[in-house]
Amino acid sequence: DFYDIEIAFYTGYSVKIINGCPSKTKKIFWLHGEAWLMDGIVQGYWRKAKAEKVYKNFDQIVCVSERIRQDFYKRFGTDCNVKTISNINDVNKIKKMADESCVKKKEFTFVLVGRVDNKNKGFDRCLTATKMLNDKGYRFSVWIVGDGIDFLKLKEQKEQLMLDNVILWGMQENPYKFIKNADVFLCTSHYEGYGLVVAEALILEKPVISTNVSGPAEILNNGDYGMLVENSTEGIYKGMKAFLDKPVLVSDYKERAL
Repeated sequence: DFYDIEIAFYTGYSVKIINGCPSKTKKIFWLHGEAWLMDGIVQGYWRKAKAEKVYKNFDQIVCVSERIRQDFYKRFGTDCNVKTISNINDVNKIKKMADESCVKKKEFTFVLVGRVDNKNKGFDRCLTATKMLNDKGYRFSVWIVGDGIDFLKLKEQKEQLMLDNVILWGMQENPYKFIKNADVFLCTSHYEGYGLVVAEALILEKPVISTNVSGPAEILNNGDYGMLVENSTEGIYKGMKAFLDKPVLVSDYKERAL
């Protein structure tokens, strides 16, 4: 045996590979996405029953949120040894990086940070909601920090909708300074296993609007520490509009974040 512990870091084939190892090492499966949305949960197997048998061979299955753990139980049974261990944050590092100089906002500003993948992160929904608000005469800005497979699509959408109040910053080594200097952090994800950046926004005492998906809902304690909205373009629009209509919500949700 060459190893003490073997970890399948993702669903699908990494699970199949680790399960097939002949060694007597401890085997761990790390689940950081919602099982019901991830085809990879049974990828590589002919049927769900086969996948279930494989998961039971693991010494430990670790989920990044409680809702993911519950969902896994519903689909694969309680015979699996499943526990929840949330992602962790380097609080001091995040706060220090956030203090670096950053472009100053000119008006009320929402900020989104993450991989530009519309199927997962839903940044395109924010642009549609922004257009709806622009058409009603609201004045505000949107900062999007990140890059990914849909960056060019997002840029094209911004141009087609003539959204001069949206700035695409692309990949940034330090996203925290953008979060700190905006007014509200916005998570538009279709699904999110944990949502590390939501926790990072709270560390910076930033008001949060998030779609009601697994990880963020748990981090925000079902709306106690941030605003949860319907997982739709309309929900995102209503959340943004609420803060624009009533800016005093910023101080309220800042206290909640803290």
